[in-house]
Amino acid sequence: MLKIQAHAKVNLTLDVFEAEASGYHKMQSLLYELPDLFDELTIEESGELPPGSIELVCETPGVPTHREGSPLLRAAHELRELTQGARPIRLTLKKKIPIAAGLGGGSSDTAAALRGLAQLWSIPCCSLASPLARPHDPDCLLVKIAARHGMDAPFFLVGGAALATHYGEEVMPLSSDLHGLKIRVVETGLASPTAEAYRLLDGLPHGREASSTEAALAALKAGDRESLKHSLHNDFEPAIFAAFPALEYRKKELERGGAIVMLAGSGGALLVID
Repeated sequence: MLKIQAHAKVNLTLDVFEAEASGYHKMQSLLYELPDLFDELTIEESGELPPGSIELVCETPGVPTHREGSPLLRAAHELRELTQGARPIRLTLKKKIPIAAGLGGGSSDTAAALRGLAQLWSIPCCSLASPLARPHDPDCLLVKIAARHGMDAPFFLVGGAALATHYGEEVMPLSSDLHGLKIRVVETGLASPTAEAYRLLDGLPHGREASSTEAALAALKAGDRESLKHSLHNDFEPAIFAAFPALEYRKKELERGGAIVMLAGSGGALLVID
């Protein structure tokens, strides 16, 4: 039996560029893994299940537990195809990360399942090295599978802090020292599915603050906490706030305390940063 923590992430910067003909958006984002907010995934072999099966158990409403609706299960089955004679698996997921809140919970769960199953099945992979040897290598086995089931998922094979580029699946690890920056997640009760957030975003100008991401990276490298704080931004904010005015009102309420407040990913949680 394996027990794995699947941590939430925040986008300290998020630049989304115009949609390509494929419908996908190129982007760049400074990502940070939250150490104190995580789901818990238990992986165990089970003689009670049919041969070759992988079962997902989760009591949280809204979490799909069938293969067609679950990126986690689809990724797990794809990895299983590389094994010979692996016993049936039961995955038990305890959710603590809010769903559709912009915190990457689904992608983190997928990455946790891939890491754990690769370890259980003794599948050699650079992403299992300690420290992670080449987690941002697009030829890495787990990275390739993860990217097919969630653009954020490759980041969670790295953890810490990283710069994500291309469609989000190309990940370069960075120093995870935020120089005293404190991040607090505020749940709003608003669910903002990623696909809908992109649809809203496409109706407004975006991708114009890329230089702020470069400034944030420079501040992170230099240990300049104040410059880092003032480089934070999220291209989804105008679109999401236009669609959900109450969310923008909540942001302004939180800003009265003097902290920087920003949307978490594609929403609907908020981040208070000071």
